[in-house]
Amino acid sequence: HEDRALSPSCWSELGAFESEAGGLRFASADLGLFVFQYGLDLLDLRGWRAPGGPDLPAAAALAVEANRRVCHAASARFRTYRRFWGLSAGDGPDDAADHAYRDYAPPGPIDGTAHLTAAAASVAHAPGAVLENLYEAERDAALAVHGRYGFSNVNLDREWVGRDMVGIDAGALMLALDNFLADDRVRAVFHDVPCVAAGCERLGFTRAVPVRLAS
Repeated sequence: HEDRALSPSCWSELGAFESEAGGLRFASADLGLFVFQYGLDLLDLRGWRAPGGPDLPAAAALAVEANRRVCHAASARFRTYRRFWGLSAGDGPDDAADHAYRDYAPPGPIDGTAHLTAAAASVAHAPGAVLENLYEAERDAALAVHGRYGFSNVNLDREWVGRDMVGIDAGALMLALDNFLADDRVRAVFHDVPCVAAGCERLGFTRAVPVRLAS
């Protein structure tokens, strides 16, 4: 409802909250992979420029690289990270129950759990690393990490594979794959919704001017 709408000035009040992970500095570096996926799977930031000039896709690419670096650095302590990478909020092994939800992220907690589906949703930023992750999981039939709906979380150090594959991660993966393979189709459909364009304009987003190549 118009009377209950937030003021457009709320966007400009948001801070970047930069920190460091994996030797890289970027906004929200203390958070897991999912933070850099859900919104950007829908927003077309090639066609729209955010007010203030934050480069959100660039931050997402740095987040993926930092995530991989942190997993690699932890590979001496955890066998999982010698084969897999991916730190994102989700299930992991637990002593008192079959699993427990934790906010896995580069600063921690880190216990040898890799979130394969969350990592796969980063395909636009690191396609080679994503495919290597999935190939390693797929070829190990004894691990049984590939279920009906996708790839479960895995922790080799605890000999644990998640019984569930979280639906919201599967959704992010489907959006990311469609954008990657079909030239941002999901983003195009999203921005065709009139209220989305109106909301972007109210927040101060501007339409990017397409570059015209000389004939």
